[in-house]
Amino acid sequence: MFSVAWIKKNLPKYRDRAIDNPTDANVQAYYYLQRVMMDKASRFSEASSRAIMKDPFLDEDSRRPVATYAANAMNREVTANKDKVLRSLADRVGVFFFFKSNCMLCAEQANVLQSLTTSTGINIIPVSLDGGPLDNNAFPNYRIDDGQAKKLEIFQTPALALAMPPQGTSIVGYGAITLDVLFNRILMATRDAGIIDHKTFASTQPFFDNGLLSIDDSEGIDEELLNDPQKFVQSMKAKLARKAIDVETPDATEQ
Repeated sequence: MFSVAWIKKNLPKYRDRAIDNPTDANVQAYYYLQRVMMDKASRFSEASSRAIMKDPFLDEDSRRPVATYAANAMNREVTANKDKVLRSLADRVGVFFFFKSNCMLCAEQANVLQSLTTSTGINIIPVSLDGGPLDNNAFPNYRIDDGQAKKLEIFQTPALALAMPPQGTSIVGYGAITLDVLFNRILMATRDAGIIDHKTFASTQPFFDNGLLSIDDSEGIDEELLNDPQKFVQSMKAKLARKAIDVETPDATEQ
C-alpha cells in the first residue's frame, strides 16, 4: 500500500488538507504518513550499510581507507611509488615551458619547474615567446620560440607541454599549477601515450583501482536482466571482477 510512488503522489494532498483544515486528525494523518516515509528511508539506509559492507565493489573504504593510520600508510606507499616512476621517466620525457618576459605567473611557475627537476630529474626546456628572459632570471639558457608554440596552439603563458619522443608532445597545463598537480598530469600523459602501463599508473594513485564501469559494460544487459536483481548484481560483479584482475597493482619493486 505505502509504496514510495504512492507516498510521493499522496503526501502533498495530506499536507494541503492539514493546512487548509488543521484539525488534530488531519495534522496527525499527515505526520503519520510522513513518519511512514521516514521509517522506509531508515530501513533502506540500514539495508544499504549491510549490503555495502559485504561487497568490495560497493564499499568505498576498499578503494580509499577512511581510517587515519591506513590512509597515511597508503599515502606513504603512493608517494614512494610516484617518486620512483617519475624518476624512471627522467631520460624519456621533458617539459617545454613557454613563457613571456613580463609574465608574473611565469616567474612563479619557473620555481615549481626547478623543483620538478630537483625531485625527479626531468629536464625543462624553457621557451620565450617574446624573446626576453624571465623577471627572476630563472632558466637563463632559454630558447626563443621559432614556431613551436604555434604548432602546439599555445597563445597564453605560462604553458607546459610534455615532450615524449617518439610519441609526440602533449599539453599538460596552462597557468600556474602546483608541483603535485604537475606530477599527476605527467603520469596521466605518459600513461595515455603508452610510456607507462595502467598498473604502474595505478600504483601512483591514492586509491585502489578495482575497475571503473563504462558505457561498454552495458553490453549484454537487457530488460530481462534488469528486472532480475540477483542476476543483475551477479553480472555487474563479474564485470568488475574482470576489471580488478586487469588493473591489479603490482608491488613497487616490480615496476
